[in-house]
Amino acid sequence: MREALDTHQSITVTLVNYRKDGTAFWNEVSMSPVFDGAGRLTNFVGVQADVTARVQAEAEREEAYRATERAQGRLAVLAGVSAALSTTLDAGEALHRMAAELVPAFADWCAVDLAEPKGGVRRVAVAHKDPGRVAALRAVPPTAGVRGGVVAAVLAAGQPQLYSELDDDRLAELAGPPERLALLREVGVTSGMVVPLRARSRVLGALSLGLTRTDRRYDEEDLSMAVDIGRRAGLAVDNAQLFGKEHEVAVALQRSMLPRVPPVAGLEISAHYFAGSERADVGGDWYDVLPLPDGSVGVAVGDVMGHDLIAAAAMGQLRSVLRSYAWEGHRPSEVLERLDRLVQGLGMAQLATCVYGRLLPVEGGALLRYANAGHLPPVVQRRDGAVEVLDGGKSVLIGAPGGSSEGGRPDGSAFIARGSTLILYTDGLVEDRETDVDAGVARLCALVAGHDPVLGVARLCDRLLDELLTGPRTDDAAVIAVRISDSWGYDPAPEQVS
Repeated sequence: MREALDTHQSITVTLVNYRKDGTAFWNEVSMSPVFDGAGRLTNFVGVQADVTARVQAEAEREEAYRATERAQGRLAVLAGVSAALSTTLDAGEALHRMAAELVPAFADWCAVDLAEPKGGVRRVAVAHKDPGRVAALRAVPPTAGVRGGVVAAVLAAGQPQLYSELDDDRLAELAGPPERLALLREVGVTSGMVVPLRARSRVLGALSLGLTRTDRRYDEEDLSMAVDIGRRAGLAVDNAQLFGKEHEVAVALQRSMLPRVPPVAGLEISAHYFAGSERADVGGDWYDVLPLPDGSVGVAVGDVMGHDLIAAAAMGQLRSVLRSYAWEGHRPSEVLERLDRLVQGLGMAQLATCVYGRLLPVEGGALLRYANAGHLPPVVQRRDGAVEVLDGGKSVLIGAPGGSSEGGRPDGSAFIARGSTLILYTDGLVEDRETDVDAGVARLCALVAGHDPVLGVARLCDRLLDELLTGPRTDDAAVIAVRISDSWGYDPAPEQVS
């Protein structure tokens, strides 16, 4: 106002003024210069008005706008956290993604610690807005001193802790050992919170959030939001732990239904089973080796449609039924035909694929008679390394409508010389989201061709699993390899040789 008067300018300002009784009000003052005909300043005209109501309304509107912005920001953070926690059933990965969502949107750094079954605490995820300080944050021990510090207290009592102001003296009081204080100083913290990860009345871990700036402090509203985030993270961790236990039980059930490969004189046998890692479902994959009364050996591999306990139970039933028919000495095609009629008659399963073959000792090796009900073809590696795909004996899937017919199913046959290897497998070994079945079978054949038979069938199965199951898998996989040794079969009679 003084500058406007000195320069003879018009001005309007809003300022705090006081009434005669001393009460303050917002006063809008407008002043304009008045000039005479010669252009000389004669006086000023001033008008003032009480605009307290308008100023207060504008202030309330601005505060409401800022509150709306804060609320939208919080909702965005919560949405990001929820998405991060719901996109995987791996607890460590979910917590890493949550930390990335929280920094720097809600915190300058955060750390997530989980309680161990035997009372320990394990740091599983960290994030810092300054990448150069991540190592220091990861190195900070979750607990400190004799009593364990703030994280230990939150894990024990399940109550959130808010530290709006953290100067160096207060930080030293909370840090514990000097080396931990030095790390926290390197991380930087001027305000912080620690909240429990709670689920189903249990505290599973703790979420620590910190600010390093001087223009922002955590308050009770921030603490309430952090508690909500901790609750969501706790449920995610609990679900992941439950999933892990369920997966262990399911895989144990699956493996309990798979046979122990019996030793067979003259045959080198190895069978491997891989459980899909992205879900807890069990599958219907199975394999079997069965020495038969007539001296032959039955070999089977199959896959029941589905990835649940029903499929696993159906797999166990089909394997038992197949063993019964095989033991009776029926041709492989007849075994599958009888199995199909029983499945359709009793509704034992929806659909299943299966290869069943009998290895009969013959001169110089084995005669394989086999039947294939909608399954992938067996593969044979000859002694010289050449690979052959056995595409005979094909028929429709087990349980398919119209599969059984008066003509029955066909048989295929192949001579497998000594030193050769028969490989049976399921589609989970050769097919995934990126690879179709034909390309997968071709790759399997290439790997088999590159295998040195001297290394044995166990090494062959290991290599197939290592090379073919390289990415995340949702399907189970089974593979069985049978090598005909030099002691299998019989040699020609001396008079035949002569």
